[in-house]
Amino acid sequence: DSISTDSKLLRAIFSMNELKRRPGLEEIDAYRVERVTRGIHMRVIRSRSRDTDNIWPQSKAELRDLRFAPNSMDLGMTTLIYDTRVAMLSSTRENYGLIIESEEFATLQRTLFDAIWQISQPPGSETE
Repeated sequence: DSISTDSKLLRAIFSMNELKRRPGLEEIDAYRVERVTRGIHMRVIRSRSRDTDNIWPQSKAELRDLRFAPNSMDLGMTTLIYDTRVAMLSSTRENYGLIIESEEFATLQRTLFDAIWQISQPPGSETE
């Protein structure tokens, strides 16, 4: 659903170790190809504690800006914020996904994302 965005910007929190398990690297790679083909930019925040491999780095070619949340923030769910929708994927332990379509909720989640983005560090920075 998220690659149907009209705004051409996705705000995303990725729990990398969970995404590797479900939906898996092949699905995520296919998603990345389609997102880039459609010209959709992505801002991604990840937790260093949940990063597993050096995959999906910052990339202008892949329309991806990346930051790492402060070490005190453990972002264990994947969240995508776009237009008036917020998609959330739980851990494999809890095993659910949902999309909420609400202008107010999406605005709140964008605001929270942008606040975390401001205090997050670009790749290569090791400070909190």
